[in-house]
Amino acid sequence: MSIAILEIYFTYIHFTDIILDMKGGFSVGFQENLIHYREKAGYKSAKDFSEKLGINYTTYMGYENKGREPKYSLLVEIARLLHVSVDNLLGYDPEQPDELTRCLNVCKEAGLFTDPWQFRGNTIVSVYQNKEETEQDKFSVDVPILGKDEFIAAVIAGANNPNYQAAKKDLLKMYVYASILQKYAKSAGNIDVDIENLRAGALPSKVKNAIQKNQQEIVDALQENPDK
Repeated sequence: MSIAILEIYFTYIHFTDIILDMKGGFSVGFQENLIHYREKAGYKSAKDFSEKLGINYTTYMGYENKGREPKYSLLVEIARLLHVSVDNLLGYDPEQPDELTRCLNVCKEAGLFTDPWQFRGNTIVSVYQNKEETEQDKFSVDVPILGKDEFIAAVIAGANNPNYQAAKKDLLKMYVYASILQKYAKSAGNIDVDIENLRAGALPSKVKNAIQKNQQEIVDALQENPDK
């Protein structure tokens, strides 16, 4: 990618970032926090709280479920009525890393390699699928490069993709149940089973038969000695 093309590209990115800023940025957690603190403050109905604020119900619902953000003066009033700080309402914790760092960490956890760098005062992020790709020229057409806000938006969208969330839930269910089966095999039949052999959600037939035999022996012993 030539320097001339790069300058055109980042002029576009800068323009896009301005538009994103005008739209309120990429706030994470504000909607959830607003609902949580509204209900915690005793306003079970969004309509009741909008009336308390003195704003149109439709306008208020835009803050709770359409990703819109109130002006600062209204944000302060919301925080005052809900008895929380603006920081809490926005989900800001000074002890937590900034949004860019969090997104870079998400990529790291996903096995992606990132390279943040500066171009004319703007933070740019190059993203690589594996370590070998990091040896490529960062201006190679095969290496995605995004402005900071575009990168953050992309990572948030990917992490919140419903297909990923569903797969993550299914994966959690699979391994939790497999762990339960593993513990069951150990406690009921004193049998060690590799958890990877339990991902299908069923005990191997040999293990199941051994547990049944063990349980039957316990039942027989109880029937022979009902008082014990």
